[in-house]
Amino acid sequence: MEKRAFGICLGASTISAVVVLKTENGIKIERVLRKHHEGNPRKEFENVLSELNTGDSNVLITGRKFREFVN
Repeated sequence: MEKRAFGICLGASTISAVVVLKTENGIKIERVLRKHHEGNPRKEFENVLSELNTGDSNVLITGRKFREFVN
């Protein structure tokens, strides 16, 4: 059975994301994404979520300044 998880970092100038896939053969990084948010992290975060299609998967959010607007 495959299980997918997402990690997203809301940085000062970019949003970085990684998609990790766990299978019976081990864990692998499936995709890495990095986008400049041009001073609007909320809008770009929504775009990243839409692009990654997270569904019901686990999502971990990090970021010192902007993580509070995600709830």
